[in-house]
Amino acid sequence: LKTSSGEHPQQPIEPSHLDRELGEQGRTHERVPIAVNADSLATWVLPALQPLVDEGVSLELVVDDQDFTHEWLRQGQVLGCVTTLDEALRACRVSPLCVMHYVAVASPAFLARHLSGGLHRGNFAQVPFVVFNRKDDVQAQWVAKAFGLRQPRLIQRHVPSAEAYVRAVASGWGVGVAAWPLVREAVEQGALRLLHPQVSIEIALHWHQWKLLGDDGGTAGSARPSLLDRIGAALAQGAPRDGRPPAEAVQAGRA
Repeated sequence: LKTSSGEHPQQPIEPSHLDRELGEQGRTHERVPIAVNADSLATWVLPALQPLVDEGVSLELVVDDQDFTHEWLRQGQVLGCVTTLDEALRACRVSPLCVMHYVAVASPAFLARHLSGGLHRGNFAQVPFVVFNRKDDVQAQWVAKAFGLRQPRLIQRHVPSAEAYVRAVASGWGVGVAAWPLVREAVEQGALRLLHPQVSIEIALHWHQWKLLGDDGGTAGSARPSLLDRIGAALAQGAPRDGRPPAEAVQAGRA
């Protein structure tokens, strides 16, 4: 496994020497590594974790696809992760965070040039789709759902950065399928238009964390919550409550 920069990650973390610092004290001078997906990092994760950073907590954020972040936890490279996996890994606890709604968008210029008659079953294979990287299959999921197809093949252009992804779609690189919080501002400003706004891909996210020695899951009457508990609580508090486009945006996209 390699990081996005191509470097091999550090050796697996030994939790034993962190149990005391991450437990009763609720803080540590060592970096606390957690894995998150790029879309969450670009939208809600940083504001959610800001109070802990203001207290002096040192975090190391590792970025991967939401379907693969749990592998970092499984291999001992991080202490917690935001992932689509809803079952707890061995020696870990899991709690729900939010549901992200992924919608299809394109720039007005791209629509006028390539999709004047709209995006449909007969032409989706002739236009490029912008994807995050080779692991990203949400675009194919959206096409399959929108047009009732199995395993559609797409022309792809890869842009492995959440913010650059939005800029690429707005610049006419192709059709994008992105989390609504990531493209909301561009849609509201007219830089992007929704395609088939009634169709979205719902991706549920969960927080996984290692169980530390003496970890009772934060039950009533327990000692002060561990730092991992506090990170999970901060993420749960800061996660979007409703990641769907508002009704007016859907109606405008139908027009």
